[in-house]
Amino acid sequence: MSATARQAQDEPGLAERLGIKPGQVVQELGYDDDCDEQLRDEIAELKDVELVDEDYDDVVDVVLLWWRDGDGDLFDALADALTPLADGGYIWLLTPKAGRPGHVGWSRRRHAGKHGAPKARR
Repeated sequence: MSATARQAQDEPGLAERLGIKPGQVVQELGYDDDCDEQLRDEIAELKDVELVDEDYDDVVDVVLLWWRDGDGDLFDALADALTPLADGGYIWLLTPKAGRPGHVGWSRRRHAGKHGAPKARR
């Protein structure tokens, strides 16, 4: 095995780099056909991690909020994402990359995040 292959094998996947751990419930909001399927597959393959949709009605540990320009009010979406979140839980805001359709600019994300969540839960 080459050194590069060995390094790649030892590196954590994106789901792990996002802090998703066994036993967690991950809720996905805003899913559409432009979402990162590789990330979704990695999460679904993690042992004892449950990937649930927006209809899930219990407490969750992580929220993946897929968001695009034109989806509505980001502030409201972040506030709504807090509702099912467990103490110590967190939200990942996932948007298309710059230059792609639906990209949400940094200033808009920053403003919504700064004003959309109670300070105690940040």
